Amino acid sequence: MKQINAGTPQKLIANEFQRQLFNLQDDPGETKDVSADHPEVVKELEMLLNPLPRHRPQPLREGPRITRMGTDRDFLPSVAHP
Repeated sequence: MKQINAGTPQKLIANEFQRQLFNLQDDPGETKDVSADHPEVVKELEMLLNPLPRHRPQPLREGPRITRMGTDRDFLPSVAHP
């Protein structure tokens, strides 16, 4: 379970199954879930809670396939290099 309020009067409590949003100014006891009334706030706080990675790793390059007979390169025609 993760929680965030990010300096706002709302508090988001999230786990893999549900999201609960509470307005701490009007409901300090966190008794009324207002997530259905404010889906945009839930989305914004979720983005702060689970930021996207800053960079994406490059996919691995696929090398030659190895077979019982050898590799794919064994069957490619030779190219003359100048």
